Amino acid sequence: MQMKIVKWALISGMMIMMGSCANKKENKVYPAVHGLIQRVAPSMAKHVIVDSIPPENGKDVFEIYRQGKKIVFAGSSPVAAASAFNWYLKYFCHCHAGRAGHNLQLPEKLPEVKEKIRKVSPYRYRYWLNYCTFNYTMSFWTWEEWEKELDWMAMNGINLALVIIGTEKTWQKTLQHFNVSEKEILDFIPGPAYQAWWLMENLEGWGGPVSQAFIERQAALASKILERMREYGMQPLFQGFYGMVPYALKEKYPAHRILDAGEWCAYRRPAFLMPDDSLFDEMAKVFYEEQRKLYGEASFFGGDPFHEGGRAEAVDLTLCGKRIQQAMQQSHPGSTWVLQGWLGNPSPKLLAGLDPEKTLVLDLFGETLADWNKYQPSWKLSEGYH
Repeated sequence: MQMKIVKWALISGMMIMMGSCANKKENKVYPAVHGLIQRVAPSMAKHVIVDSIPPENGKDVFEIYRQGKKIVFAGSSPVAAASAFNWYLKYFCHCHAGRAGHNLQLPEKLPEVKEKIRKVSPYRYRYWLNYCTFNYTMSFWTWEEWEKELDWMAMNGINLALVIIGTEKTWQKTLQHFNVSEKEILDFIPGPAYQAWWLMENLEGWGGPVSQAFIERQAALASKILERMREYGMQPLFQGFYGMVPYALKEKYPAHRILDAGEWCAYRRPAFLMPDDSLFDEMAKVFYEEQRKLYGEASFFGGDPFHEGGRAEAVDLTLCGKRIQQAMQQSHPGSTWVLQGWLGNPSPKLLAGLDPEKTLVLDLFGETLADWNKYQPSWKLSEGYH
């Protein structure tokens, strides 16, 4: 009798361990997606399984199918699995999870999946945001808004997104290496509503000066955003160093080629450090090192020299482009320079100095002007959307 009890205890213990291991294994697959489902549709969470599957020819893929009484959202990445969840909400539950609001009146009994659904993305890049729309919408967002945005991005397949929050701290740490005072640094950084136009070299300091507390708050928020993005498998597009510097630097380094870039819509532009000047490589190296220390690794970097004008008449744009990209590659080998296709930007002369395999042009005006045509046939149209 005692032996039977011992055997039963051993068998029961093994079954509990097996069940525990199975649950643990189930929850290990894309934990960020489990969290997303819990936030968006908590009543559904106990009825679904999240699983991983291989990509198809290098492209993201998701599947939706039934396993026993549960629904499986399987994806080749966390974003793909989140997209499967969104597909099920839309086309089976007739619900909507949007940026402006939700309609999530789920049926009491979740609809069955009678046949497996399989969708393969045709796109390598699914990009989100540009500089201007960031400030039009997100200037004063907190983590509460960003968490919802990141969930929406995952559910809609985004795998590459602009992250310029926290660049204030990168610039502060960089300029501290170059004899720029704290007051001059704070005068250079604009207020939160003007970050986009600052980083596009249109203005400096407008809406400022900012406080140190603001810089620290932005850096902390950036770190939180990046942590969630990486959990989802999204890649960040960071600000790159392309020669924009504080106007005050022109007076501190008179022996170096720092140009007055002129005005943009009556705003004085930041100065422009020529990429063939020795100071450029030194600053670029420090900028990328400080950025990496603060926010980790990245493979995509933005930055548009002479965006919407500027005094570029005496500048060899082809050489500038080549040197900017070289400095980027020295700090981040294999990285991609992402440029905004907008009206006359980027200049064909600038593009002539770039390696097309390490450059991505986002056509932001393609619905009106198919500008990418002018880069053919030497430039290829990439499979992607933004």
